[in-house]
Amino acid sequence: MHRAREETLANEELAVALLSIVLPKSQWRLRLGAAMLAATGNSPARIANLAIQERSEQVVSYIAQCGRQVEPENDFWDKLLALLPNPTYQPAPDVLPHITRFVAMTGVTRKGQETIMQWIRPTRAAA
Repeated sequence: MHRAREETLANEELAVALLSIVLPKSQWRLRLGAAMLAATGNSPARIANLAIQERSEQVVSYIAQCGRQVEPENDFWDKLLALLPNPTYQPAPDVLPHITRFVAMTGVTRKGQETIMQWIRPTRAAA
């Protein structure tokens, strides 16, 4: 019996695969793809190339715009948007998840009532 050789997907490949427009609509899958898109160490150039190849650049663009709103100091999002052909894509309402689906948010902190958003991403790089 032959065992299939397991190939490891890079985080960029997994992210773009999860964000593929050819798969059935799944808010959960898109949220997971957004988290993988922001994994530490991802290459904006590699993601942009993969997104263009897979025709998912609009989804990636929308998520990157959301990421830039949440993390304006993180130049990853600006670099990624600069490499995409339509960096200001706005989907029709209810097509893609709202920005709040990609983040962890507070409502009440020690300072009182305030909203702090943190992008959800893997905490550990793939081995």
